[in-house]
Amino acid sequence: MKKVILVGLMFVAFFGWKDIVSADSVTEENAVISEVKELEQSGKYDFEVVPAEDIDPQNIIQLDSVEELEKILAEFKNSSETEFTINENPIQTRAAGSKTVSQWAPFSGYGMTGLPTWRNVSFNYEYKKVNGKNQFTKVSGIKSYYSGLQIAVTWNQTSASSNFVKTNNTKDTVKIKVNGYSLLGFQVKGFTIGAKINDTWNFSHKI
Repeated sequence: MKKVILVGLMFVAFFGWKDIVSADSVTEENAVISEVKELEQSGKYDFEVVPAEDIDPQNIIQLDSVEELEKILAEFKNSSETEFTINENPIQTRAAGSKTVSQWAPFSGYGMTGLPTWRNVSFNYEYKKVNGKNQFTKVSGIKSYYSGLQIAVTWNQTSASSNFVKTNNTKDTVKIKVNGYSLLGFQVKGFTIGAKINDTWNFSHKI
């Protein structure tokens, strides 16, 4: 009889302990999600929380705290506030071709700086010479992407636009604006969450 009672008590204690561990785990997960949601709703950074199911399991980084996530978001925000400009001096009278413009972007991935990473935008263009001056006549097929080493982040373009402006001469410069988002997967204290970080890339190309 004593053995039966002892086994019963052990059974209750074991499953009671499992319930406590499970409850603590749920509480901690809710606390992490609450912190991230609070950061999202603050409006300080333009990002959205997305379900873990939307994240590639191969693209997840380990973070010790939500504060580390905030540092990464700050790096994304700072990097999107500049326009990248490139100058070219073609000699043909009339031409059509393609161009890829790359910008050093060491912010992307794990909050590290110095990773060999670039933002890129490629496009097709046509131009002509008017009174000896180069003028863009058409830009199409704008595509953007990351290259180099990225950790747990992918770029998704949602729209792109271009317009011609005057730097020295009429229509000698094209400004390209790309809208999209970086998808970042991370784990905080073992709980997986995704962040959709909205961003705009601005490039300027002069001929």
